[in-house]
Amino acid sequence: MQIDSFHEVLRSSWTVFAVLTFLAIVAWAFRPANRAEFERRGRIPLDER
Repeated sequence: MQIDSFHEVLRSSWTVFAVLTFLAIVAWAFRPANRAEFERRGRIPLDER
């Protein structure tokens, strides 16, 4: 295997990994179970203590 072909495989693999990571973060953020926690944290600047 030449270094150029190895570089192409590595670059393609990195792109796939980055897209899958992004999709996993988006899926986690939009889970219904997280809604209450995000709502609570979103109100922190508005709460007076």
